[in-house]
Amino acid sequence: MRNQVHIEAKSRVEQTSDALKCAKLAVKVADAEVRDAKDRRENARKAKARINNTIDIIERHAGGADKDMPRDVATPYIRCLLSGLKWEFDQVVEPCVEFALKLFPNFSREEIAEFAACTRSMTSIEMGDAMGVTEDEWWELKLTMIAPAGSTSESYDALKRDRRNRAKQDKYHLNRETTGARTLEQRRADERVKRDEIEAYAKAHGGLSYDAARVRMARAKKKCSDGSATDKKDPRPNGLNNNKSRSSEKRASGSKPPQTRASKRDEQGEENAAPPSGRDLPKANGTSAEVGMAIAEAFLSLRERIVQPLAIASSRPGALARAVGPLRAPRKATGS
Repeated sequence: MRNQVHIEAKSRVEQTSDALKCAKLAVKVADAEVRDAKDRRENARKAKARINNTIDIIERHAGGADKDMPRDVATPYIRCLLSGLKWEFDQVVEPCVEFALKLFPNFSREEIAEFAACTRSMTSIEMGDAMGVTEDEWWELKLTMIAPAGSTSESYDALKRDRRNRAKQDKYHLNRETTGARTLEQRRADERVKRDEIEAYAKAHGGLSYDAARVRMARAKKKCSDGSATDKKDPRPNGLNNNKSRSSEKRASGSKPPQTRASKRDEQGEENAAPPSGRDLPKANGTSAEVGMAIAEAFLSLRERIVQPLAIASSRPGALARAVGPLRAPRKATGS
């Protein structure tokens, strides 16, 4: 029984491993198909771009799109066109011949079919040499799949790299123009104007050096800006108390000076009021003479309420104890 269970489990494991292998193989096949589809799409794009470049060159050398190429010079152009067409149509001759007849009506179907039968695939450099493409035409027509005539692999790669760099620069300048940022030429122009101003300032002030004139101009501009900024601020000095200045302005305008608590108690006739504490003292809201008068009034009221009653009570027996209160008994010492 156990052997049978072991055999069944082993067979299931083998089936599972086989299923995993099949799944991995299917994934590899799918990846290969995806790569092939991408390659076919890229090849179709390149073939279409080569055909378009060839048509642009044919129209340029023929003198226009509505003009036909002469028979004596059209042979290399037909071969280049058929090379691109066979690349696009997967070496099928019939659609290539039908397409070429529309551009070269001076040739018969048999002649173009003969050209297509003996035409092989051509590189970009070979097509440029066959059609005599110049470098100016390469830049003007923006050719991507045909090289200028007389180019090598290194020179053609350098041309393509130069065009990529120019495209990046054009995109960079376009982005700066759309965002409103200043270009390098504008910043250089501003620097030239600033340098001319500093040189003129140095010449006007006794032939100063460039650095000294630059420092003096910066200080003068800063002083002007600080002066315009301080005009908008409060003209009173920072060392003065704003409360004092406001009170002096009120007195100058004829308003009454602020009353202290001692003067209020005198006016109301509060004779039995409590002695003034620290918070009853006058605050420095007025001038020094007013503050001194308020302090003197506070001490006079303090003398009348506390000092004189204590002096009278000390002259009578027992009155001082009644005024001050009973003395606290000393704490008894407790032994350990």
